[in-house]
Amino acid sequence: MREYIALVDEEWLCRCDNTPSRDGFVPVRGGREVDTASRRWRGSYCCLRCGFLISWPSRDIIGYLDFADLRLRDHGPELTPGGDADERT
Repeated sequence: MREYIALVDEEWLCRCDNTPSRDGFVPVRGGREVDTASRRWRGSYCCLRCGFLISWPSRDIIGYLDFADLRLRDHGPELTPGGDADERT
């Protein structure tokens, strides 16, 4: 039986209750975060709360990614409305 995540108010809702506005999802390929515009991306997202791999746009759960194996891109410091960079520890 196929498993999938829900779509509530046009927003993904993972089985762990994660949404894009909470912990979020990242596009991945082979355990690495990739840009959705990249030719390397094959339509898989990883839930940043539970590690489910989700196929886009069907929302099928296609696997699981251990966070120890997930490599995120460095997005650099985020700017606050005042223009200062947030300090990350």
